[in-house]
Amino acid sequence: FSRALPLPILSTIFAAILFYVRPDDLPAASGRPGIDNEPGYPAAAIRAPYPFQVFAFIVGFMIVYRTNYSYARWWEARTGIQQMASKWADVFIFSASWDAAANPPGKGEELGMLFRQRLLHLISLMHSLAMMGLRGDKDLTNLSPHNTKQKEPHFTGYCSGGPMFCPGEHRWNSARGVSQMFELSTRHLSRYHANTPVPVIGGLSQREIDVLESVESPVLGTFERHKDDGKAFENIPMLEDAGSNFQSIDELVFFVQAQVHWLVVKRRLEGGINVSAPEVSRIWQVLTDGTLGYMHARKIVDTPFPFPHAQMIILALVLFAFFCPIVMVAYLSEAWLVISLNFVTTWTYFGVNEVCRELEDPFTYDPNDL
Repeated sequence: FSRALPLPILSTIFAAILFYVRPDDLPAASGRPGIDNEPGYPAAAIRAPYPFQVFAFIVGFMIVYRTNYSYARWWEARTGIQQMASKWADVFIFSASWDAAANPPGKGEELGMLFRQRLLHLISLMHSLAMMGLRGDKDLTNLSPHNTKQKEPHFTGYCSGGPMFCPGEHRWNSARGVSQMFELSTRHLSRYHANTPVPVIGGLSQREIDVLESVESPVLGTFERHKDDGKAFENIPMLEDAGSNFQSIDELVFFVQAQVHWLVVKRRLEGGINVSAPEVSRIWQVLTDGTLGYMHARKIVDTPFPFPHAQMIILALVLFAFFCPIVMVAYLSEAWLVISLNFVTTWTYFGVNEVCRELEDPFTYDPNDL
């Protein structure tokens, strides 16, 4: 709402100036009642709004196209994260059910329980890291323990100093998030992320945070150890500037996914999940399907709306904000009508465009985002 105000306000001020200080070459339009009968009516008057209507129609068509395209992006992103959550939940359901059935009470029950608890924690951590990566949050301290007994608010907001929900602070930060007239600062984004942590079943210990922050890539580590071996890696491009640590949350998602693979395989070798191979393959299938949903959502994040089209829309809106007051002053004889209709018209165009901008990037930081 507020980001759409600046130019409509300037346009309305321009309309008021034109109305009260009318230039000689801007007479009233011939469509105003009784104007044609006035003596000395200039022939160069604005006799019809049709030229402006053509331009207004083109601008409106461009915004409608952007609206449809933006909502399609938003809905595809929503579908992707729902598929991700659903399929990764299936991984736990399949594994836990088959493991519990393969280990009757009294025979490896404790090991089975530990396996299921660990698997649930890893899948929840994988999902939480994915959501953090989509919103551009790299701070692992923004992961919080999931409280199954607490009813989550519509916007999951917590005080940064503890797990207790703080309605006052949350409402203030949410209001700030939607009241910015321009883009939010990096400092504000960091505060908003800290105030809206992503829950993890079982929480995340400091040791786990240290491991995730210092985990090494085995491939890059192998390159570093054997880069002087000559022909052993002669056909593999060397990444001289690549570090040995993972640099993004997205890479940590795949690291945790590898841990899920390892845990399930290890449990099966221990005698758990004692079902046929085709049934076990379903675990890998739904795990991959969940990752596919995540990558579909990641595609939306990594591929912005075409910049030339967005640039043309902004330019057209600026021109619309300039020409709209001229037409309003030419056809309206009351100041309050000129001011109110000019503001409502220009603000509507700019407001719809801002809605499109919000829908195009569904995972960032605003309270209405996914």
